[in-house]
Amino acid sequence: MTQVGTPIYVSPEIMKGEYYSGQADVYSFAMTVLQFCLKEEKVLEWLKAAYFAHKKKIPNVSRISHEMLIQGWRPNIEDLEGVPLAVVDLLNMSWEEYPDARPTFDEIFEYVQTVVRREVMGEEGEGTEKRRTRRTSTSGGLAMRIKVAKGKAEEEKKATQRFNLGELVAQYKEEIVNLKAKLKRSEAEIEQLKAGKKEEVAKKADEELATGVGK
Repeated sequence: MTQVGTPIYVSPEIMKGEYYSGQADVYSFAMTVLQFCLKEEKVLEWLKAAYFAHKKKIPNVSRISHEMLIQGWRPNIEDLEGVPLAVVDLLNMSWEEYPDARPTFDEIFEYVQTVVRREVMGEEGEGTEKRRTRRTSTSGGLAMRIKVAKGKAEEEKKATQRFNLGELVAQYKEEIVNLKAKLKRSEAEIEQLKAGKKEEVAKKADEELATGVGK
């Protein structure tokens, strides 16, 4: 598959060279929304700070990309100032590691029209817990679908890893058998060389003996 786009905005499956679908755009959508939530601060600079807080290592694009795309790390966005909790949930769902565990754009549209709109319109004067309870009750169907999809994807990943491990073991067993066969052939060749060398030495000794007798 062709890899295009800014690495941090590109989905894991594209960066890994795997098959990808429209769900890859959902991941990029999440990163774009995150930029809007950060307002003036650049996504990369914010991610660098989050990465340093998480790993205590000097951040750069390569390390951040590897941590997010290969290791599955996602920064904590719960405390983003001024960002509705429903939007935080939407981001967390949209940048899931597994494509099938991300919402579709139809689901995102419905989520924004219902859950996000209700929270934003009713946010003033409500406490965090009340908003969280209402948000959870109205987005339960989508959250459950994503949870099931994520569980299925994780099981498939484990099965693939087990299969790959089995293939690897079989491959090594085959290589060991081949090496043993080569070793036996080498031992046979060495024995033949030894036998040939003995014959050569004996022949030379006989020749020298015959020469001595002749003199």
